[in-house]
Amino acid sequence: MKGGKIIDRLEKIRQWLQINKDSSLEIKKEEDGHLDTAVLKLQAVNLVPYRDRDHYLPAQSLILKGRGTISTDFGPKPLPYPSYEIALTDTFSVQEEAGTLKICTERGRYTFKVQNRD
Repeated sequence: MKGGKIIDRLEKIRQWLQINKDSSLEIKKEEDGHLDTAVLKLQAVNLVPYRDRDHYLPAQSLILKGRGTISTDFGPKPLPYPSYEIALTDTFSVQEEAGTLKICTERGRYTFKVQNRD
């Protein structure tokens, strides 16, 4: 969903993640030519709005709660916190195709794919 109302884009994300709650998700993040891959067992989803007069913080952050790992040159390592955060400004886009969810922000592109359902 490119453009459109922000509330509609947020709802599309929320619905996809809610359907896949309690699943292990592979999350690929492409930022500045670098690719990071994480796996997270999704337990909960929170959207945290920010009120920042200095415009230092994004409008909101999508916080995925759950334990997971991140791929490194030395194999998978635990995520430093039991969550994964994506900063969302007003100009993000969302696309759902072939069982994946793609979120494009000013900082990077995120692709979510279900690894397995528990």
